[in-house]
Amino acid sequence: MVESTPPAVKISARRRIYPRLQFLATHVLQGQPLWDLCCDHGILGAEALAANRVPYVYFVDSSPLIRLKLQRVPESETFHQRWSFSIADARDLAPQFCGTIAIAGIGGLLMTSILQTIAERSRLAQIKRLILNPFCDEDVVLEFVKNQWFSPEPKNQDTCELASRVEEFQFFERGRTRRIFCIDFNGI
Repeated sequence: MVESTPPAVKISARRRIYPRLQFLATHVLQGQPLWDLCCDHGILGAEALAANRVPYVYFVDSSPLIRLKLQRVPESETFHQRWSFSIADARDLAPQFCGTIAIAGIGGLLMTSILQTIAERSRLAQIKRLILNPFCDEDVVLEFVKNQWFSPEPKNQDTCELASRVEEFQFFERGRTRRIFCIDFNGI
């Protein structure tokens, strides 16, 4: 599926969202927590919160600047009670992930490294969907996903669940085609 790129859409009087990020936000599972890893500007998670698609967002980025940007968003009091932020490399996390994990706007090699760490350290039974949007090395990411979660034998029986499906979308933005992968687990 290829989406064209109209100019950025205003999602409120305070912020703009590009169509690709809007597309990603609409693929976050409704009613499930969102882990926005390597969140950069935080727009994806903020849009999912503003649209009431998710009850809670865990923003994770190695830069503390995003926390300042998020705290300046003048939303309702409940908006600020529905998210938390971790200044960390996503590979250093070992939480019990649940709901949707979104990773967008980083290279495929780093994304694969993060996914490998998640597969090794976390029980994936509570993860319902992965949304992946690398800016390069997309084939590396797709190959990793297929080998890790679609092989007849998961690499580690204690921490891996087999995925039930992978969907690929193509989105044309700023002169190039961006690939987006949605991987569903546990029969979603």
